[in-house]
Amino acid sequence: MIIYGWRAKILKEAPLTNIECENCKECASHIGIASHYFHLFWIPCFPYAKGVVIACNYCGKVTNEKQMSPDFKSKISEIKAAAPTPKYLFSGLGILAALACFIAFSSYNTGQQQKNFLGSP
Repeated sequence: MIIYGWRAKILKEAPLTNIECENCKECASHIGIASHYFHLFWIPCFPYAKGVVIACNYCGKVTNEKQMSPDFKSKISEIKAAAPTPKYLFSGLGILAALACFIAFSSYNTGQQQKNFLGSP
């Protein structure tokens, strides 16, 4: 049985005091930047997207990146680029690469042992 799925890791979260909520017109919101990644057996393999949401502290309205105005999206893309993706989200790919190298080395070593044995039994 293979266990796989998708998850999100919050990279940054910060308060926004200069953005007015469209719903309640209050100026108290916070922004969250998350990296979405694929995992296999709960080991993160690779990130595939970053997402940004703005949530109002008063009414709880959540605005996704797709729902934001075009002029605000340019500011958000700068903030998103400033939040680096953690390196450990690529750990699954590192484990698979190490396993492939081990299998290749083991196969090569076994071939050399067989060749030496057949050459001088």
